[in-house]
Parts: sequence; C-alpha cells; structure tokens
Amino acid sequence: DTATSISAPTIDEVVEGLEEDAERILWYMASNSLSANPKKTGFLLIRTKRSEAREVRVGNVIVPESTSHKILGLHVNNTLSWKDHVECELLPSVNKRIGALRRLSYHIPTDYLPQIASAIVSSKVRYGLAIYGTVRLANNEPTSFEHRTLQIALNDAMRIASGRRRTE
Repeated sequence: DTATSISAPTIDEVVEGLEEDAERILWYMASNSLSANPKKTGFLLIRTKRSEAREVRVGNVIVPESTSHKILGLHVNNTLSWKDHVECELLPSVNKRIGALRRLSYHIPTDYLPQIASAIVSSKVRYGLAIYGTVRLANNEPTSFEHRTLQIALNDAMRIASGRRRTE
C-alpha cells in the first residue's frame, strides 16, 4: 500500500498538494512497472468543520472524498475515531473466532486451548492496537465503549480456553 498526506491552511491547498503527490507517485509506479488500482484508491479529508465533499484527480481518475478508508486492514475514518473499525470490522471477526474456539473446545484437550485462543483471538485484537487503542495511565480514567466490548470478548475467549463459564 502507498499513502500520501498533506497538511495545509486551506482545503484547496490540500487537494492541490495531493494531486501533485499523485502525479509523482504515478510517475514512480510507471517507471518501475507498477500500476495503481483505481478501485483501491481513496481520498480521506480530516477536518474540524463540515463542508461540501471534495474530490482529487489521480491520473485520469476522479477520486471522491469518503468518510472512511481501509488501510492495511484498519478502518480509518475522517474523524479519527476507531468506532467504525472496532464495531464493524474487529468485533464481528473476534466473535466468529470465539465461536470457532468454542466449537474446538469440545474436541481438543484443554491444555492446548490457551495457545489456540491467543493465536486466533488475541492476535486479531493486538493487530493495530497501538494505533486504535488509547493509553490509560490510571485505573480511574474512563474506558471507551469499544475497549469495554473488546475486553469482554477477550474475557469470553479466555473463559473458553480455561473451561470456565461466565457464571462461575
């Protein structure tokens, strides 16, 4: 994946800078026998105030502004919150893996389940955690809804791995 970013005082300057970067990237790709996929090209404008949607020209393709874009498996939105990634991508995937772990737990010795839970569930949560996970410096700091739901899912996986139930 290739990404470029521009910071400028006005949106017009941002769009102009992105289009110039796009020309340089396309030139580099062409000179190295690479090609850009217009279907995977996105334009995400992070700003403090709502205004009309913009677009950028990348070669001969017009790329409209979107509210979110998937970059290396992480959903980034234009407000820089991780709600979209956690609720729409991560939690459903983790819950499917927990279901698979539960089904496996009936057929595999319990000694192997913690390793399997770490491999198929915890690894999914850990990927990108440094980016979307906020750091709490004290126990009295609030946790977000997304973090609480992820913690509950991880707890469920560990209960399955240890042969425990929520009621215990």
